[in-house]
Amino acid sequence: MTQCELCGKEENLARAKIEGTLLNVCTKCAVFGELISTPKPIARPVHSERKKDIFIITPDYAPLIRKAREQAGLKQDELASRLHEKASLLQKMEVGDIAPSMALAKKLEDFFRIKLIIPYTEESRETKKGANTELTIGDILLKK
Repeated sequence: MTQCELCGKEENLARAKIEGTLLNVCTKCAVFGELISTPKPIARPVHSERKKDIFIITPDYAPLIRKAREQAGLKQDELASRLHEKASLLQKMEVGDIAPSMALAKKLEDFFRIKLIIPYTEESRETKKGANTELTIGDILLKK
């Protein structure tokens, strides 16, 4: 429903000319002017909640990258030159200091035939019936 431009009620509106101005008004406010068109039921679009595909880097990326590189018999600087990346970046990824970007993860997946990019699914937290779901100070302290 939309709001009447005179009284603010939410209902189906009609087009009326009130004091020389065309307005969308409810049927009660339409009596203050000349009715141009009658209210028509508004067909609302149906919004389907489609889940968007979200992808993340797997949490255990560091040992996967190191193992794949070692199995290929490459040193970090050799792999870096083949991927056109810095060796220091690969070293930091292998120890888990820096996660690879999506583009670099894709390069590594293609190069080593490993899986680094995975779909993300948010697991819903189930609460007991009647349980307090509001955030408390204790919850905030636990998050830090």
